[in-house]
Amino acid sequence: MKRRRPRSKARIVYELLLALQRRGPMAPSRLATLLGLPYDRLSSLLDELQRRGLVARREEGGHTVVEATEEGGRALASLARALRVLEELGLE
Repeated sequence: MKRRRPRSKARIVYELLLALQRRGPMAPSRLATLLGLPYDRLSSLLDELQRRGLVARREEGGHTVVEATEEGGRALASLARALRVLEELGLE
């Protein structure tokens, strides 16, 4: 069986922001499932991204939802370019 290479933090943040951009705001548990991350790891990552202004959490219908901010959209575009360069170099 072929082992999958671990994803970099940059790749995980890219996938997270991309999921929010494509699917819109969602519950953290749904996001954890989509990304294949344990909920506690996602939660600490969301805390960091919220401090940096890339995502926002809000209450909707008694539940927390996460959404990408405008700054998160700009970060997504930058990450896409950076990851493309790394892939071309064989480093990602």
